[in-house]
Amino acid sequence: MAADMRQQEGGDHRHVAADDELLARLSSQRDNDNGSTPLHLAASINGLPSALYIPICSPRVLAPLRRPKPVELLLKANEFAAYQPDNQGMYPIHAAASAGSLETVKILLEKHPDCATLRDARGRTFLHAAVEKKRFGVVKYVCHWKRKERFALILNAQDNNGDTALSMLEILESSDALFGVIRNAWTYRIK
Repeated sequence: MAADMRQQEGGDHRHVAADDELLARLSSQRDNDNGSTPLHLAASINGLPSALYIPICSPRVLAPLRRPKPVELLLKANEFAAYQPDNQGMYPIHAAASAGSLETVKILLEKHPDCATLRDARGRTFLHAAVEKKRFGVVKYVCHWKRKERFALILNAQDNNGDTALSMLEILESSDALFGVIRNAWTYRIK
């Protein structure tokens, strides 16, 4: 019985290595049509669908109490994936912000704070992308954390047209009740 347990433990290590290798290969792949990486996909849908998540990450790999998010696993396998743009010049943080995937935005900023200043092909930061798609949860997060230096640079960053995310927010004139709260918080913090 003890020999069986030791063999299973050794097998677990082989599975962990195989899972790590699979994740490393997966994280470096790109879609032929749009140049997206698996991190773009995971960021844009707030994680991978559970059907994809289970085969990649067996229970032997995951801690019993805290399962890492697919975005965290992909970043661990290839930390440079956060800096790989797709064919439109969008980085995974832009994909997450466009999808309103606040948890993913937070993970990307925590692990790679300089992602906050990445610009897409149109010169937009992730904040521009969030405003354009009316993802006010992401916008509100940035507004409330302006005191952190990493966001101070992007609040008034201009895209290729000279628009800031704030000016885009004013142009949208959203009827969403959250718009007023965000605008007031943003105006207060900029002054």
